[in-house]
Amino acid sequence: MQKWAVVLDLFLLILPLAAQPNDSATRALRVNNLSISGVSHVSTADLNAVQDEVKSNCCQDAETEEIREYIRYVFGKRGYFKVRIDQLDVTPLDLHTVPPAVAVSVEVTEGIQYKLKSITFREEKVFSSHQLREQFVIADGDIFNAEKIRIGADNIRTLYVTKGYVDFTPVLETDTDDASATASLSVYVDEGKQFRLGALLLDGVELHPGDSAKLLEAWKPMEGRVYNGSKVEEWWCLAATMLPPGSRLEQLLELRQDATSQIVNALLRFPTTR
Repeated sequence: MQKWAVVLDLFLLILPLAAQPNDSATRALRVNNLSISGVSHVSTADLNAVQDEVKSNCCQDAETEEIREYIRYVFGKRGYFKVRIDQLDVTPLDLHTVPPAVAVSVEVTEGIQYKLKSITFREEKVFSSHQLREQFVIADGDIFNAEKIRIGADNIRTLYVTKGYVDFTPVLETDTDDASATASLSVYVDEGKQFRLGALLLDGVELHPGDSAKLLEAWKPMEGRVYNGSKVEEWWCLAATMLPPGSRLEQLLELRQDATSQIVNALLRFPTTR
């Protein structure tokens, strides 16, 4: 039995940019041809699926390292937890297209295809282990899908943030048993402190007279209560109607944590209009 211990942000095969399909308009390159050699246990159906997914979605950066990690990510979704990329060659095909087209040749050692044995939790207090397990949409005995594990960990964080635990961090530890081709996941729950929502400050000039008053009025019922990310997002839906089209929460709303008082204050910057 082997143990793989990792923090969520660096978890196993997950490439952050790979979490969502890439629109062709945002891709820095397009893999037109993909040749995969070296695999010995992957079914034809899985291999075709891997090739189709890489060709459809890769990649947002024109870097060989992202191509390498994306291929690992796609194999990881199919249970090949310890997949290894032995060699990767990228050949330009047409650099004048948007995005540019390349051919990729890769030699892979896929290793064992693992199934999930169990998911257990340690040090959980705010939520029960049953509530946390429900956040993982993967059943014991299913293929150990690295993407589903990542989504489950994200779901746990979202759950904790609804109760004010904005610094919550899950630490994931994986035990693999090659004899049974199973992987057991243990999640250490570092809950952190519970925060409350503080004041809203506005900076800049409102687009329409009275906007500031409406935003402050809508914020007031949340002030002093346990921080709830979903409530802040609901408030943002109102704020977005008073801002230029395309305004993004992460660009205009700054949330400032005060660890001493356990308060999260907010600053909304009205965009400059010309």
